[in-house]
Amino acid sequence: MDLAGERESSRRFHDWCARAVNQRRAVVERAIEKADRGEPLAETDYLHTRYTLEGREGDDAAWPNFQLDGLGTWLWALAEHARLAGLRTLPPAWQEATTLTARYLAALWPRPCYDCWEEFEDRVHPYTLAAIYGGLQALASLGLEGEWGAAPAAIRAYVLDQGVQDGRLVKSIGNPAVDASLLGMATPYRLLEPGDLPMQTTVSRIEADLRREGGGVHRYAADTYYGGGEWVLLTSWLGWYYADEVMVAVFEAYFNAVDGRPNTRGGDYRINLLPTTCHVYFGSVIGATPDGRLANKPLSEGISPVQGADRRGPTAVVKSVAKMDHVLTGGTLLNQKFTPQLLASDDSLDKLVRLIRTYFNLDGHHIQFNVVDGATLRAAQERPEQYRDLIVRVAGYSDYFCDLSEALQEEIIARTEHQSF
Repeated sequence: MDLAGERESSRRFHDWCARAVNQRRAVVERAIEKADRGEPLAETDYLHTRYTLEGREGDDAAWPNFQLDGLGTWLWALAEHARLAGLRTLPPAWQEATTLTARYLAALWPRPCYDCWEEFEDRVHPYTLAAIYGGLQALASLGLEGEWGAAPAAIRAYVLDQGVQDGRLVKSIGNPAVDASLLGMATPYRLLEPGDLPMQTTVSRIEADLRREGGGVHRYAADTYYGGGEWVLLTSWLGWYYADEVMVAVFEAYFNAVDGRPNTRGGDYRINLLPTTCHVYFGSVIGATPDGRLANKPLSEGISPVQGADRRGPTAVVKSVAKMDHVLTGGTLLNQKFTPQLLASDDSLDKLVRLIRTYFNLDGHHIQFNVVDGATLRAAQERPEQYRDLIVRVAGYSDYFCDLSEALQEEIIARTEHQSF
């Protein structure tokens, strides 16, 4: 809902989740106490998987209830909501619920539970652990710390020690099969990076064992649920995982097609990704593209994401574009646009410094920023005489905004306005 711009709908969902957890504080505390003593949990000792809109526990006895991955996913999603909505602090009720959930997950993660498919309750599942890991790590991005702080490192160490066999991840501890949910180990939870060898080996096995001609992906080879069919969700998930890998492959194909070819002046062609303004012209003569860009609209500039496509913040962008080999080019250009409020404090300026240093530590080449919001740029279009001194970064150079063509102005306005790091 956040990515679709439905902030209020998302807020209400997280509010509902927080109420459901906070109403069961006694259950959480009892579960933690029993876990600390090594005792088994009864049906009344843990948070259930299903709740009604009124916050009551679901009464469908045919479905299992002890399942931990959803709670980790909620923490991760809540942090994403906070980032996309520009929340500096969580409401008190949300802080209470996230603290309870984090303590609960830190205490119970080693225990067998149902997996994300609501099966195999007697196993520990790497995907479940990745969801917990991602959720707990996400709390740190919100500045929330507590007794759960050591759990992410312990979970990752356990997965690498017990959840890897023959160089790849396993469906569950003790079951060497491959499962498509293992894509979540990297995307989105980042227990592993997409380029890590165990992750790459796992995805290769998913491709070989579970992906079918036409793109469909099965959950796991022995699946019998509704005949063990192919899942559209898993096909999308595989594409999500491959997003950065495809970018690198396209860059390398472009480089190999151009670099070293003889030109008309007796020299050789080289590539650079510093477009200045040609991305507007190129877009004007190119039809619609599969990413949703309309015909004749500007392309993205340099190596910057397509306008509006960078939905996970500036840190995710620099980690993504740094995966290409910038040294092979004559230069690259990455543009980012921040709202003025983002850089209003000394702490935010320190984060900007760390972002830039991180990018260059990752061997990035060139990054530049506009610190302006869309409302100011629209006002400058309507009343240019009042904004003659408004300067913006375009694509490798700076210029007065009011002197730019309308197409270039619109392209700059369309760039994502980052409100958090």
